[in-house]
Amino acid sequence: KIQAASSVKTNIQFLPEGGYIIEDAESNIAFKAVHFDGTPALVNGAVFNNKNQQVAEIKTLYDGMGSFLLTAKAGETYTAKWKDDLGYANQTKLPAAKESGAILKITLQPNARSFLIQRTENAAGNFQKLYIVATMQQHLVYAAGIDLSNVFPTGGSIPVNNLPSGILQITLFDSNWIAIAERVTFINNDDYSFEPEVGFAELGTEKRKQNILVIKTP
Repeated sequence: KIQAASSVKTNIQFLPEGGYIIEDAESNIAFKAVHFDGTPALVNGAVFNNKNQQVAEIKTLYDGMGSFLLTAKAGETYTAKWKDDLGYANQTKLPAAKESGAILKITLQPNARSFLIQRTENAAGNFQKLYIVATMQQHLVYAAGIDLSNVFPTGGSIPVNNLPSGILQITLFDSNWIAIAERVTFINNDDYSFEPEVGFAELGTEKRKQNILVIKTP
């Protein structure tokens, strides 16, 4: 049974990696499901095309989140049919796929972030040469030109072992320096851990005596 929109207790978002679903290119699509009070929801279901053929499976992995792979086809639309842990069933349309463009995929490695870039065959001329730029706290940490004169996927690697812990923002630009895809990833190099020194500069054990606690951090 499909519940009316006003009675839906759970909301689900579909978030294509890089920002868009591109036709005829395999896209990694993340999802996040939350209850009406904002707590994570467990969901199970599948994605169907407009011919009611199943093309992907939906299953929560952690805290209401998960992901699946989808290769969108021209002329097809996609709908997720899912059920949450409260017993409610629902249908949600996926974002419409773009006819042409480029996709950006990021893979986590121990000391690097690997990227894969692919464009569609019918992409415009401004997709022949692209630029990938990575920043942290608005500081440039990586930049490279990408030659996509051929439609074969092109990849590379961004070293992160010498970067501070924090958010790494990776943006893909076309030949006119217009942003076309973006991804953020967390860098955890454990440099936020430290050992403070704690002691008393003044210690009074009698009633209403002053105590001064000193904490020194490196």
